[in-house]
Amino acid sequence: AIAAGDSHSCGIAVFGNLTCWGKNQHGESEPREGPFSALALGKGYTCALRTDRKAVCQGDDSDGQASPPPIAFA
Repeated sequence: AIAAGDSHSCGIAVFGNLTCWGKNQHGESEPREGPFSALALGKGYTCALRTDRKAVCQGDDSDGQASPPPIAFA
């Protein structure tokens, strides 16, 4: 899977790790160890769904967009 945000892009690489490139003003492009199964990017933030169905986000959290609830998603 590959996704593009406002000024950065990310993909799920080998072993499910998250690899990002581009702008990293808020930490949105920092690498993350997986395993991840899906991802979504916005303006200055990145969210990914782990294989245990928990969401993790990083980057700009000025409106709470990088603070997912601690629940499992379907």
